[in-house]
Amino acid sequence: MDSVTSLMAGGVAFSTQTDSDAIAQAAEKTIFKLYKTEDPEIEERITFDAPMKLYFDNGVKGLSVGASVEFKGLRVGTVVDIGVETSSDKKDLLTFAVVEIEPQRLPADPIKDLSNAQRLKNIHKFFEIMINQGMRAQLQTGNLLTGQSLVALDIFPSIEKGKVKYVDGVLIMPTVPEALAGILDKVNAILARLEAMPLEEMGRSVEETTASINKLIKSLNAVEGGMVGVQISEAIVELTRAARAMRSMAEYLERHPEALLRGKSDE
Repeated sequence: MDSVTSLMAGGVAFSTQTDSDAIAQAAEKTIFKLYKTEDPEIEERITFDAPMKLYFDNGVKGLSVGASVEFKGLRVGTVVDIGVETSSDKKDLLTFAVVEIEPQRLPADPIKDLSNAQRLKNIHKFFEIMINQGMRAQLQTGNLLTGQSLVALDIFPSIEKGKVKYVDGVLIMPTVPEALAGILDKVNAILARLEAMPLEEMGRSVEETTASINKLIKSLNAVEGGMVGVQISEAIVELTRAARAMRSMAEYLERHPEALLRGKSDE
């Protein structure tokens, strides 16, 4: 990417892959072939892929055909289809993505000498083992600027094991909710609890109690001297601070609910 202006306008930045000054300048009207990645030789030598289908309960927002499928940051496949279909009981709509696992993207392809049918069988066997060990697919944000998503494969050891399913010979890779969505669900639950708490009423109640105790202090000072009053006054100061802090927290969370996730920031 050359600049934000170029990005917004759809421009393309060109560069050489060497620092040498000996490379001749491109002639006028030279045609440059554009690739989806910086490794075009990989794109050209992919001759085999294994399809898998993934269902996402929370939708496929930000995912598009051509998006990458990654494992530990390494691209191992590509999204080839996105759609919606009815459930088996015809009572619900299901969003799905079809991906193709591309073993030739891996540094070494140990099954390249086998037939395609044998390779597919081996890939299915491999993913059956991985699924039993907790492998799941997850929709993740790949680009914060554009909002484009990708499919990430990862191992979740504590996840409940399930039976591996196939539909028309296509392996169904189980999924887990997007990480950020799960966090936001928890934050929303916390906010709901906070909204249900009468924080302002609690603060006012503490202040009213403080005023009543102040009257009691004056009476005690008149009868027993100043020492008791001083000690109680110190306690009242702490109660007053607590009441103010509680009210301040309620007001701040009302303006900045994201603080539960990110912490308080300087205003």
